[in-house]
Amino acid sequence: MARGRVRGAGGSIIFQTADGAGSTGSSVNAHATQVTITDDGKVGIGTATPAHELTIQTTSADPTLRIHADTDSSPAPAIELMRGANDTFGADIYTDYRMTNSGGNLIFEKRQAVQRRK
Repeated sequence: MARGRVRGAGGSIIFQTADGAGSTGSSVNAHATQVTITDDGKVGIGTATPAHELTIQTTSADPTLRIHADTDSSPAPAIELMRGANDTFGADIYTDYRMTNSGGNLIFEKRQAVQRRK
């Protein structure tokens, strides 16, 4: 069973785990960093030094990022790439992109609000 701890270091929050196998209770196994949230808000999974808002790093031969809607009535999961101050998809002058799964088909959508001339 893995054991874990959370610690702060220099303004960052660091989540670490250690394998509990073979622990005698008198010695502590080395902890490995699994997730880091830096003081400037970047999140690293598998890295202690995330370079972007979300950095996922693995040595796995088959890395997978999963977004899972867990009920049949849930909306289809999506990935949206948006720019601008408006949080509504396609609501500002910038082009937004969305990728969704619809009935087993991968749908790519591009949307931009229509600018009206004055």
